[in-house]
Amino acid sequence: MDTAGNPVRSWETPAQIDGSGCYRFATDASAAAYKDAYISYVKYLIDLVGPRYVSPAVEMNIPFTQCASQKAAWIAWYGEVHNAIKAAFPSLVVFPTFQMEHLYGISDAQAACSAGTTLGACFDQRLSEALTIPGDRIAFSTYPIGWKYLSDYSFSYPTDTYVRVQNATPRKIWVAETGWAAVKVLQSYPHGATGNCGAELFPASIANSTEQEEYLRWLLAEAQTRGFETVIWWLNRDYLDGPVATTCPCDPAMSDTCVLADGFYGAGGATGETLLRIFGNMALRSYDSNPRPAHTAWRGYFDRTLSLIP
Repeated sequence: MDTAGNPVRSWETPAQIDGSGCYRFATDASAAAYKDAYISYVKYLIDLVGPRYVSPAVEMNIPFTQCASQKAAWIAWYGEVHNAIKAAFPSLVVFPTFQMEHLYGISDAQAACSAGTTLGACFDQRLSEALTIPGDRIAFSTYPIGWKYLSDYSFSYPTDTYVRVQNATPRKIWVAETGWAAVKVLQSYPHGATGNCGAELFPASIANSTEQEEYLRWLLAEAQTRGFETVIWWLNRDYLDGPVATTCPCDPAMSDTCVLADGFYGAGGATGETLLRIFGNMALRSYDSNPRPAHTAWRGYFDRTLSLIP
């Protein structure tokens, strides 16, 4: 915000950004001032809301590969934020989150570990590094539908993930974000008189309610077995009407779903629309509020009677 209260979207100057488009945590003279301002902002929110848990940095490991030259300085910057918040609120549970598929090196080519490193070894190395960063929990965001494209784990997400985590740390485990697309997604969509219906990005063979339920049941079983503290599913009710979202082209004159998709395309281009379509049909209930099978699985765990351990 500027002094008049107006939002400022491009607050950084060209000198504050390096050749990779990354903020210069290591050398920018304003970094300390930004840190102090952020600490003050987080303290204000804590006083306002009174939470039990606070995550001051979400998916903080994504810049580790994209902004390698700033990595050490970014970690140090965050560490000082964490320590300041803990000093002000000693009983508050404070931790960053880490992007799981990025830890494994499968999120994009830039994130891959060095040649010859197995996916499991890649994850172990990066998890060890993540655990050197201050945190009262170890928390992940994970959207494992992408594993369905990899032969390394027989086109299935690695089921030994949380065994590896438990073996590495006594910290309580959080799944701070997760979900599974239940409606197919294309690589591109036409808008107006331009563009074509692209090839399938997430085909219906993997983006469907059955696969979604299977993943959720596995995850909740892991949570039960390994004593997770929290599992947060991305969405309760779909943003998009599934039958309409699977149709291409999508006519904004005919459906609110198409209006929303068109708006995201206008604001964020093809990437913005694709992200909406990937995340917009991950819910436990469809657009018309009907529960999916995954909703039944979720309620089955949620409604369990707690019993005291003798």
